[in-house]
Amino acid sequence: MNVRSIALLCCVTALSACEGEVVGEPMTPRSPDQHDAGVIGPVPDAGVEQPQEETGELLYTRRCGSCHGASGEGSELAYQIRSPVRAYASWVVRTGRDEHTYAAGMTPISTASLSDVQLNKVFDFLHGVEMPTDGQGLYTRFCGNCHGVNGSGGRSDEDIFKDAADEPEEIEEAVREGHGRNKFSDAESYMPAWRRDELSAAQVKAITDYLRTVARRHVEPEHDDEEEEDDED
Repeated sequence: MNVRSIALLCCVTALSACEGEVVGEPMTPRSPDQHDAGVIGPVPDAGVEQPQEETGELLYTRRCGSCHGASGEGSELAYQIRSPVRAYASWVVRTGRDEHTYAAGMTPISTASLSDVQLNKVFDFLHGVEMPTDGQGLYTRFCGNCHGVNGSGGRSDEDIFKDAADEPEEIEEAVREGHGRNKFSDAESYMPAWRRDELSAAQVKAITDYLRTVARRHVEPEHDDEEEEDDED
């Protein structure tokens, strides 16, 4: 055997011995099945924690949960944000918002810190939170941030429980048409439009019925006062 053949044989032997190894990194031995399947390189150690998948829930928990609650239900620090309107919610995230209802506002979050793809994962997670079935729960989720507790005004400064009592059909109309287009910064002008696949007619009716109940509670005490005056006479 000549010198060239001996050198070639040494190289082949060395490569065979090093197959699948990474210098400086411990390797878990491959099983026969993995070897037969052509698996090469180090096999992840089952005892080492692997990176978590970047889900919407995980992103939400890291970036939003400390203020908005475990699943967007809101807290004493910030609004509930379930079923977000993507265009409006994106605007709030990117521009931030001064706040008077809560102790602090919201600082802007750039795309470098949270990409549009990641933000949409967060929105998907929030849309996936279980939907309430009662009128009050639906009102809180879709209307309460702007119209306040029990339809009493809120940021929009409009008592919609009165509209529900006097002209309930206008609630459905407002929900479907919205107004203010993209005037996101004007709470008194902007209202999103909700499609039927986002908020069904039955759900709108449940909200309207709830607001009409609220309206009756506002009216009944006045009637009681009038009856007391009649009794005194």
